[in-house]
Amino acid sequence: MPPKIALALGDYANNYGTVLQAFATYHKIKDLGYDAEAIDFSTLKKSIRNRKLRYFAGKIFDPSVVSEKGSIVLSKLRRIFHPEYKRNTSRRNKLFDKFRKEMIKRSRPFTSWQDLSDSCREYSAVLVGSDQVWLPSQIEGDFFTLNFVPDEVKRISYASSFGVPYIEKSQEEKARKFLSRINHLSVREKSGQEIIRQITGRNAELVCDPTLLLTADEWNCAFCNSNSTEGGGGNYVLCYLLGQSEWHRKFARELADKTNLPVIALPHLDQYVAYDDSGWAETMSYDVSPSDFLGLVKNAAYVCTDSFHGTIFSLIYGRKFFTFRRFSGNETLSTNTRIESLAERLGINDRLAGKNDTVDEMLSRDFDVHAVNERVQDFRTSSLKFLRDSLEAQS
Repeated sequence: MPPKIALALGDYANNYGTVLQAFATYHKIKDLGYDAEAIDFSTLKKSIRNRKLRYFAGKIFDPSVVSEKGSIVLSKLRRIFHPEYKRNTSRRNKLFDKFRKEMIKRSRPFTSWQDLSDSCREYSAVLVGSDQVWLPSQIEGDFFTLNFVPDEVKRISYASSFGVPYIEKSQEEKARKFLSRINHLSVREKSGQEIIRQITGRNAELVCDPTLLLTADEWNCAFCNSNSTEGGGGNYVLCYLLGQSEWHRKFARELADKTNLPVIALPHLDQYVAYDDSGWAETMSYDVSPSDFLGLVKNAAYVCTDSFHGTIFSLIYGRKFFTFRRFSGNETLSTNTRIESLAERLGINDRLAGKNDTVDEMLSRDFDVHAVNERVQDFRTSSLKFLRDSLEAQS
């Protein structure tokens, strides 16, 4: 019997990067010869949510937090009062639910925190990762911290992300406590390395996001029964935008006009964006599963995105892409650091588009796919070594 590994995965949000990074973690660990399963913490979500709500209640005077969370509330209200929006998003959400159910093995649901803690002894290790599992609100939620795991069970962090450039003073002791208990510690961004060094004095390994652990061929093989990842096409601009910026959408529209290509957009993912209803894109697609999303990236002529994972899959499939920063630098919930760290590591800073960059200028920039692929492969190799060594270690 292969050793069992429990995975603390944050795959509950219905956006493509979140779900596909969770699948990549699960898939790669199984590929390394382990019996992996994601922890089903559905019965504990209310407890986790209440802890996070207390955190957000203390941020009611922070404009960026109010704006971000207010947009989510408005999006939920729109589902109540606008039946078409509700139907469209419900169709998409069902595709996400189907993917999670079919593609990631789950543990049994746990009746309590104590039940979860006791059951951890059935596993050789509990691994947390990846994505923004250590956001300030997630630290308060206290699931992805692995504090529930008994001392005698090995704890691994693979490519975990704080999502923010620093930890607030009020959270430093909580962060120090859970970080000190993790046996094998890796993060996804340089800013995360620095946070851990300052708080604990430990040196965390910098590894790639789990989606980069799989090559394009491995991604295609994972969904070999789907037509979504077949090659060909290349006759459209794909827009995968999670933020609300009109400028990002107007940039994509101008790019499409200059290249004489239509735009395929994936609207209203994290929240409702009114501008998406203005007709700026030829196609607004809701019926796109996570595997279909890969096919859209693979077959695009260009990808415009403000998404970390939109950037990664463009790299994996060698697409020409332009990445926008979703947040201004001073916002509390800004997660720009992950894109900036990735761009620095892989030498793709010239693919980041700013407001002073014109479409013509961005199109004129050379994109050496071969050189980038070599850097991706080096990053993949060192990251796989960390993951393999951590799983094989006795403690």
